[in-house]
Amino acid sequence: MALPLGRIRLRARGSDAGHNGIKDIIRTVHTVDFPRLRIGIGGPGMSGSVDHVLGRFSDEEQPAVKASIERAADAVECLLTDGINIAMNRYNTDPQTDPPA
Repeated sequence: MALPLGRIRLRARGSDAGHNGIKDIIRTVHTVDFPRLRIGIGGPGMSGSVDHVLGRFSDEEQPAVKASIERAADAVECLLTDGINIAMNRYNTDPQTDPPA
């Protein structure tokens, strides 16, 4: 929810940021030193956090969701082939104003 709808963010390491799944991974592997990819779903507006996170995307949001999933897949491929730093520099940008090179 901290990222606008359609935005992705790669990080080389970091905290759980309140995400229970990431908390469990950190607890299991005993480190925060693993890359993570976040995909923005935008803020909840009036619906409330739980309903927003667990709800469906609207028809108007679908193109941004599809594009962000494709961009996320490209970012992971870049991470695996070129490394985390290049992937972060290429994909931690606004897809509307800064398309990847």
